Amino acid sequence: MDKIIIEQGINLKKVYSAGFVVFKTIGDRKHQFLLLKKFNTQLDLPKGHLDLGETTMQAAIRELKEETGIMNNYIVDDEFIFEDVYYTKYKRFIF
Repeated sequence: MDKIIIEQGINLKKVYSAGFVVFKTIGDRKHQFLLLKKFNTQLDLPKGHLDLGETTMQAAIRELKEETGIMNNYIVDDEFIFEDVYYTKYKRFIF
């Protein structure tokens, strides 16, 4: 899962995150979606990185509670998956 690759001389680490699309239905046709404002400019879904040994569902439920306080009592579709895998600069710290 944490495969390190080298691209143009930079170490890149493969990162996985999990989360939910949170929405509220109003009437027959209107929906409100929950987006979180991060870094004062970026809108994002409630999601986060997987902890060691967590499944994507466990991570998504944990992140939903941590970031919004919402419990997983209302999961409508637990089979829908959107996978976003990306690479970040990998830094190694030596103490």
